[in-house]
Amino acid sequence: MRGRRLSARLPALSLALAALLAITALGAWLRLYDLQRVGLSNLFYASAVRSMAQSWFHFLYAAYDPAATLTIDKPSLALWLQVASTKLLGYNGVAMVLPSALAGTLAIPLTFVAAWRSHGLLAGLAAALLLALLPESVATARDSTMDALMMCLLAGSGLLLVAAVDGNRPRLLLAWGALMGLVFNVKFLEGFLVAPAAALYVAARWRGEWRRRRPILCLALVLFAATALSWVSLVELTPPENRPLVMNDVSNSAYGLALRYNGLERLMSGEVAVFAAVPGASPSVNTQLSQAARRFGVGDAGPGRMLAGDNGPLLGTPVLLALLGTAVAFWRRRDWLAGPGLFWAAWALTGIATLTMANRAPAHYVEAFAPALAVMGAVGLAEAWRATEGRRALALPVMVLLTCGFSYMAVAEYPPLAMGVRPVALLGAGAALVSVGTTLVRVAPPLAGMFRSVVLLAVPVTMLPVSLWIARDAPRGGIITTPNPVSYARAAAPAAPDRTVPAEAALRRIQAEGSQARYAFAINGINSAGEAIAHTGAPVLPLWNEYLRRPVLDHQALERLLRSGEVPYLLFDLARADRPLQADLFEVLGRYCALGNALVLSRTWRLARCG
Repeated sequence: MRGRRLSARLPALSLALAALLAITALGAWLRLYDLQRVGLSNLFYASAVRSMAQSWFHFLYAAYDPAATLTIDKPSLALWLQVASTKLLGYNGVAMVLPSALAGTLAIPLTFVAAWRSHGLLAGLAAALLLALLPESVATARDSTMDALMMCLLAGSGLLLVAAVDGNRPRLLLAWGALMGLVFNVKFLEGFLVAPAAALYVAARWRGEWRRRRPILCLALVLFAATALSWVSLVELTPPENRPLVMNDVSNSAYGLALRYNGLERLMSGEVAVFAAVPGASPSVNTQLSQAARRFGVGDAGPGRMLAGDNGPLLGTPVLLALLGTAVAFWRRRDWLAGPGLFWAAWALTGIATLTMANRAPAHYVEAFAPALAVMGAVGLAEAWRATEGRRALALPVMVLLTCGFSYMAVAEYPPLAMGVRPVALLGAGAALVSVGTTLVRVAPPLAGMFRSVVLLAVPVTMLPVSLWIARDAPRGGIITTPNPVSYARAAAPAAPDRTVPAEAALRRIQAEGSQARYAFAINGINSAGEAIAHTGAPVLPLWNEYLRRPVLDHQALERLLRSGEVPYLLFDLARADRPLQADLFEVLGRYCALGNALVLSRTWRLARCG
């Protein structure tokens, strides 16, 4: 009997597998197409990857610069994978971005399996398609930031958690704890937007079983803590004089970096130093800082943050669809929250609420709950598709009309996107209206089903033109990639990022004089140092930390380096040197460097001899 049931299901399963392979192939193409165009991608991370490849010490401590003055301000796991990739494929942008692109692709079948286990085959395929086409996920997978790897691990953790709790395989909770420890070592606390949903789900499903489940829960927490704290504990327990300084933590603490700069400061309201107005600076400088703050999700907290401006075309449709999907699923099945639906809904809603109100929320933070958005949107579409009687049959066309209408309006200021999105949105809305008509006049079920299937596909297809534009046309490379590439599709688009530091010209002059000092030169900015290191591999000392608005080294440490001759040159940007914020720093530099006789390298950059 069981064999006959399986053989009867084989055609449907084979068709589903073929569909999943096609969806995954499409997602892979969007993430891997023409990766050469990314250049070195995000130079902040490219600097660390190039530095970490120089020795096991640099590798272990995630050194930001070749002299191991600083660690980078993120955990090490994703960077280790990028270093391994560059060792295999050479130091180039493709090698650095490839781990992200592959992780983003792998998340698609993982999300399919998770949604399939929770809500059936149709929901699984719809979730895979939504994640494959989600523009924000495509953009993030084509960058060297860690978020795509984090999202892939989170998709796997969701699958493990549901299998452990609803599949009655509690030992899988141990694997879930270890995997969440790896998530911490990819992006610290960002990946833990899932934690409230996981706790609520486990508490609800294992209610009354706490005594029996306590040992496995405690062991899972122990595995999580041991895995999560391994790298930060290594850094913390190493004497400060024997390791690099911890970037962006005022107490030189890896624990502080995880909890403060990469934790509470992202959530709690307060001024973000790097984007704060510069006292005494020109209005144009402060206007540029304000505009940059918005691009990085600072100063725009509120209900419209994820739906308006550049975020609208990038992630508005999946967010809106997840909200509608949650409402439809609850309306269709009140018992739905008694199972895994509670986990997926709580995860999606926690992520949306947190990023709506967080102090700092660039678009790529959505990767922390992208699988939940895909699953909730898919569940809503699947439940609406199954509702074919009476007023309930209107659920699907109403969802599609709302999402297509939003997509149509969201691209109004983005001509390259509007050319693709608006025709698709109009076709989807038209199909939804036809579906309403077939319901009212009671068209034959096969024809009505065909219309409803077309309507079901309309929503994910509206995201395809945006993802195609990101893969084929969005500018890449430069200093630090703007977190939201959609800004370059505006009618009045900003200039694409480009090189600013004349590091090669400075090195030619320095090498001509045969300097063998510890540092080739110092430079007044961490990001400028990152650009120089990423492109040249030279040992460069960053002097100014833009993120904290303070010097990297205290005055005594800087003076020791200058007196000893370890920093023979200073490469500085006149535009920044004139700002009041760096006045104290340049007072020290002026005592040891010939600022007045500096060599002119470009309109604003100068090279001064020190020592």
